[in-house]
Amino acid sequence: MINRNKNRKVYVEETIGSRNYFSFRADLFLYKLVICIVVYLIIFYITSELFISIVFSLQILLIFTLINKLIIERKENEGKQLLLLKFKKDYFFKKINEMDILEFEKFIKYYFEKQGYKNFKKAGKHLYLINKHDADCYVKIYKFHEGAEIEKTDVRNFISIINNSTIKNGIIVTTNNLSNDAKNNIEKLKLNLNIINIDKLYEFANKNKYLPEDNYFYKQIHDSKIRKDVKKYKVLKNNIFNTKKIIIYIASSIFFYIMSEFMPNNNLTIYISYYFIVLTIISALYFLLLKTIRTKVKE
Repeated sequence: MINRNKNRKVYVEETIGSRNYFSFRADLFLYKLVICIVVYLIIFYITSELFISIVFSLQILLIFTLINKLIIERKENEGKQLLLLKFKKDYFFKKINEMDILEFEKFIKYYFEKQGYKNFKKAGKHLYLINKHDADCYVKIYKFHEGAEIEKTDVRNFISIINNSTIKNGIIVTTNNLSNDAKNNIEKLKLNLNIINIDKLYEFANKNKYLPEDNYFYKQIHDSKIRKDVKKYKVLKNNIFNTKKIIIYIASSIFFYIMSEFMPNNNLTIYISYYFIVLTIISALYFLLLKTIRTKVKE
C-alpha cells in the first residue's frame, strides 16, 4: 500500500530544490510562530489585555495554519506533475532509444499518417517523400546513439537534395540535438526545414495515449523515490545548523530584545531573544568547527 505522507514528502521536495521536506515544514512553522508571537506582543502592548491578545494571536495562528496547508498542497500538486512528466518522458525516451532504425522509421511513418500525411515513399537512405494537401515534402530521419549531436556534415546531403530538387519543403526527424554549426548552416541557407525532435514525438505519444496509465508511473515514483528515512537527529541537525538560519536567528533576537525594551514588565520577549542568541552562537561555533575540520582534512 502506498503511504500518502511519504509520497507527499517526495512531491514537495521536488519543488523546493536542495532543501528537505522537514526543513521546509519547520520553516513554515517557525515563521507562523514568530508572527503569532509578534501579534500577541503588539496587541498586549496596545491593550494590556491578556485575553484579547491571546484571542488575536490564536486567530492569526489559525489563518497561517490554513495558509501553510494551502502552500503544502500547492507544492505537492506541482511536484506530482513534475515527477509524472519526468518519469513519463524517461519511459518514452528509453523505449525510443531501444528501437533499431527500422522500428523507429515505422513509428515515424505512423506519426505522419496520424498528422494527415499520405504516400510515405522511400527516396533514399533514411529519406522519405510524403504528401499532404497535394504538397510534397522530404523527410530525413536521424537516429544516432544517445548523447550524440547531428553535425553540419550529417545534414549536408539532405540540404543538397532539397537545393537540387523542385521540392523545397523538408522535415528532419531526430532523437538527437542539432549542433550549433548545423543550425547556423540551415538558418544561413534559409531553408524551409521543420525539426521534429524527441520532445515533439513524446507530446504526440502522450496526447494519443500511447503511454501506460498514470498509475503505472506513480507506482514507479513510489518504488524509486521512497527511501529509508534519514535518521531524525541528522535531519534535525541539518535544519537547525543552517547558514541561512543564522540570519533569521540574529534578526529574531534583535527584534525580541527591542520588544523587551518597550515591554519591560513582560519577561517572555527577553527570554525569546536569549533563545535566538543561543541558537546563533551554537550555529556559528558549529560552522567554525566544521570549517576547521575540513581545512585540516585538506592539509
